Amino acid sequence: MNNSETTRERSDSAGAIRPLASATSLPASYYTSVDQFEVERRSAWTNSWVSVARVEDLVQPGDFVAATIASDPIVVTRGRDGGLNAFANVCPHRGSTIVEGSGTASSLQCPYHNWTFRLDGTLAAAPGMANVDGFDPADMCLRRFAVDVWQGWVFVNLSGDALPLAPQLANLTERVEQYGLEAVKRVASATHDLPVNWKLVVENFAESYHHAAVHPVTLHRDFPGHKSWSITEAGEPWTWLDHESISDEIEAFAVIQIFPAHMFSINRGLGMDWIRVEALGVDLTRVHYEVFLAPDLAENEALIERFNEVAAAVNAEDIVQLKRVQTGLASRWAVTAPLSPLEEGCWHFRKWLIENSQTNPQGEK
Repeated sequence: MNNSETTRERSDSAGAIRPLASATSLPASYYTSVDQFEVERRSAWTNSWVSVARVEDLVQPGDFVAATIASDPIVVTRGRDGGLNAFANVCPHRGSTIVEGSGTASSLQCPYHNWTFRLDGTLAAAPGMANVDGFDPADMCLRRFAVDVWQGWVFVNLSGDALPLAPQLANLTERVEQYGLEAVKRVASATHDLPVNWKLVVENFAESYHHAAVHPVTLHRDFPGHKSWSITEAGEPWTWLDHESISDEIEAFAVIQIFPAHMFSINRGLGMDWIRVEALGVDLTRVHYEVFLAPDLAENEALIERFNEVAAAVNAEDIVQLKRVQTGLASRWAVTAPLSPLEEGCWHFRKWLIENSQTNPQGEK
């Protein structure tokens, strides 16, 4: 795509930021263009707080969790001083990733040439480099990023000048703190690699308009999509999608998004689900689904089995449809279209994305 095509297609996104009653969807190129993905990676993702772990994953000194933020590998450690650290998970020697997954280690050792880094990111050992001209271990530290904690989640910001997270979510915090999200216990998890753009996952989570067609039994029967509504707070980067339950046995659930892609649902009286999104490419997204229950329910095997069954069924239904959307958007006949009022969450997300996707992003080397 040349510069003139990029400029023209971005201008076509003007309909997405009009008032909801006259707004349209994003151009198809937002989901299929490598250039557009790169713009988002270097701006919206770089300058935002992105959740990568739960605090309970990083309890003891030496605990670490590796993740990616829009295809950039990072690692979070619990330091010997008890604090959290976030670094690029990239060895400054030859560029290998250093660790994978999660675990506990006294140091971080690159598997390529055994360069070893302390938990604070400083270089501890570089075999065979002692007499190399110009080699200074102080210049070989892992690149450090900002790290913050909110409601039991660990967030990382790659920008280099991040403002604290909590003040940006003040009104959301007031809404969620009654649900005790910091104390819930993880009881199940699953991971899927989807051949779709990350925004399709986010937008699908942002609306329940699709419940009747995609989830007629698993969701729509008890939580009709046409009985959902969105809540936002001016100046704060989140949306809240609430529902009405028409079942006497099940409380309504709420779906929350912190942009760009921190997504969780509050299952009132029971616990929550967390959907962690790793945008690995323009049409490749890794989605981690994690189920949490309230502490007094975390040993309830019947409830865990029920949650697993429902989550697996809902996810399977969504995955089929998301693949179909990605296929359609790659067609030359894909067009923009007006929005339903039930797509208000998508509208807020798209406005945020356009406002926060710039061609001169921060956080570059």
